[in-house]
Amino acid sequence: MKKLFVSLVAILFAATFSFAQNTSTVTSNGINNTAQTTQTAGAGSDNNNAIITQDGNSNTANQTQYQQPGITAPQNVTIMQTGNGNNATQLQGFSYTGYNDATITQLSNSNIGYQSQNGYNMTATISQSLGDGNNASQTQAGSHETASGTQVGALNYAIQNQNGLNNAATILSTGNNNYASQVQNGGTWNSPPTYLGGHTAITTQNGDGNASYQNQIGTQANYALTDQNGNSNFATITQNGNSNGAGYWKSQGNPTIAQVGNGNSATFSQVGNFNNEIIYQDGNSNTAILDQTGDYGFGYMEQKWNGASNNYANVKSNGNSNQHYTVQTYGNGNVINTSQTGNSDISFIGQYVGNNNWANTIQAGDGNNSNVQQSQGNGNWALTQQLTNSNISTVKQTGSGNVSNVLQH
Repeated sequence: MKKLFVSLVAILFAATFSFAQNTSTVTSNGINNTAQTTQTAGAGSDNNNAIITQDGNSNTANQTQYQQPGITAPQNVTIMQTGNGNNATQLQGFSYTGYNDATITQLSNSNIGYQSQNGYNMTATISQSLGDGNNASQTQAGSHETASGTQVGALNYAIQNQNGLNNAATILSTGNNNYASQVQNGGTWNSPPTYLGGHTAITTQNGDGNASYQNQIGTQANYALTDQNGNSNFATITQNGNSNGAGYWKSQGNPTIAQVGNGNSATFSQVGNFNNEIIYQDGNSNTAILDQTGDYGFGYMEQKWNGASNNYANVKSNGNSNQHYTVQTYGNGNVINTSQTGNSDISFIGQYVGNNNWANTIQAGDGNNSNVQQSQGNGNWALTQQLTNSNISTVKQTGSGNVSNVLQH
C-alpha cells in the first residue's frame, strides 16, 4: 500500500500543475520514490511536456519549467531512473525560452543528474549506467547550446557549463573514477560567408582515474578535443581567443590532446587567435606542457613509441606566427625545453632511440630557425641560444655523451 500511495501522490502533484495543453506523465514503481513536476505556461506557450519514470527504491526526480508570456515554443523534460537512490533535477526557462530539451537517464544506483537551461533552442542529455555513484551536472545559459554527458562505469564525475551562442560540449567516460569538466563562454552567430559559430569541446576517456579539464573563452570557433585511453592520465586545455585549435590539425581529424597509457600529464594553454597545436603521448608517466601567447602559432608535440616513459617536454611561446616541432620517441627520461619570445621563429627538436637526453632551445628575436636532433644514444646534451634576429642553427648528434652549446647574438 505504501508503494501505491507514493505513486498516486506523485501523479496528483504533477497533474495539479499541468495547465491548458501542458502534458505531464509520472510513473513510479518501488518504495519511497519522490517525483515532482511544476509547469507554468505563459501566453502563447502551450507546449510544455514532462515525463518521469522511476523503477526502484528511494529515487528522487524534480522538474521545473517556465514559459514566458508571448513566447510560443515547446519545452521537453524527461527523467528515467532504474535502480535505487538516484537523484535527478531539471530546471528550464527562467527567462526568455524557446526549444529547450533535457533528458536524464540513470540505470544503476546512487547516481546524481542535474540540468539547468536558461535560454532557447538548447539540448542537454545525461546518460549514466553500468555503475554506481556517478554525478553529472549541465548548466547552459544563452542560446543554441548543446551538451551531452555519457558515463559508463562507477564514481565518474562530469561538469558541463556553457554560456553564449552556438557552443557544443560532449563528454564520454567509460570506466571508473574519471573526472571531466568543460566550461565555455562566448560564441557568436555570424552570417555567411564569415560564419564561424561558437566553441566546441569534446572529451573521451576510456579507463580508470583519468581527469580532463577544458576551458574556452572567446568570441567564436575555439575547438578542443581530448582523447585519453588508459589509467590515471591528466589533461587540461585552456584557450582564450578566437579560432584556436580549429585549423589544420582539426581538419586532419587529430585531437588536441591524445594520451595512451598510464600516468601521463598534458597541460595546454593558448591565448590569442588562430593558434593550432596538438599533444600526443603514448607510454607511461610522460609530461607535456604547452604555453602559447600570440596569434597564428603552429606546432606539434609528440612523445611515444615502444612504451616511452618518463619523458618531459615544455614549450613556451610568446609572439606571433611561431612554430615548434617537439618529438621524443623510442626512449625514456628525455627532456626538451623550448622558449620563443619573438615572432616568426621556428624550432625543431627531435630525440630518437635513446635515454636521458637533454635539449634546450631559446630564441629571443624574430625570424630565427633552430634544428636539434639527437639519436641512437644516451646522455646527450644540447643548448641552443639565438638572441637576435634571423639566425639559423643546426645541431645533429649521434651516439652517447655528446655535448653541444650554440650561442648566437
